[in-house]
Amino acid sequence: MQARAMIEPGVGGWIKPRVVGHDASRLAVALPGATADDVAAALEGAGWTLLVPEGGDRLARALGDRGWTCEPAALFTLADGAAIPDDDGAAVLSDDAREAAFAHLDPALRDELVRTRGPVVATFVDGLPAAFAHAPWRTARWFELAADTLTQYRQLGLATRVAAGLIRVERDAGRAPVMGALDVSLGAQRLAHRLGMTPTVRMHVCWPPD
Repeated sequence: MQARAMIEPGVGGWIKPRVVGHDASRLAVALPGATADDVAAALEGAGWTLLVPEGGDRLARALGDRGWTCEPAALFTLADGAAIPDDDGAAVLSDDAREAAFAHLDPALRDELVRTRGPVVATFVDGLPAAFAHAPWRTARWFELAADTLTQYRQLGLATRVAAGLIRVERDAGRAPVMGALDVSLGAQRLAHRLGMTPTVRMHVCWPPD
């Protein structure tokens, strides 16, 4: 889904031999048949994240031999029409409200949320957004679900609220959620299960050496 989203009109992605990428987000996707040489030729500099879809075990091993770190992961999806939890007052922030609302966040996360194309859903504690969900990537049929909670407000179920709110908004637009979770990321997996999502595709997420 991310590869298709990157080359949507106006998004600014690129296609090189067997690799699709997006410079601003430093994210790339290996296409079927990609080799470690293809990846090395396509991705210059540090800070990249590479998604290696299902069936790319050989590529992940080859990148590992070159010093990359590759972690197994799964993509979670939600059945059409499946019930989702209550969003319990989570609100969609207008484009104009985002910069002020997220002024207290880490600059990298703040910039990502402010420039997100599409809705950002937040829930507030003491007047400040404590948890938020957005879609870094979307196509006509799918959207990538990303949810974050400030450290001091975790374990309160806030991520479930904002994620459910975003699912409702995107579902009204005809899109279904896709959520990636590393095998070692138990928190992300628990969130996916609370939302009723199930793992459907295996993959690897890889990072180059520093």
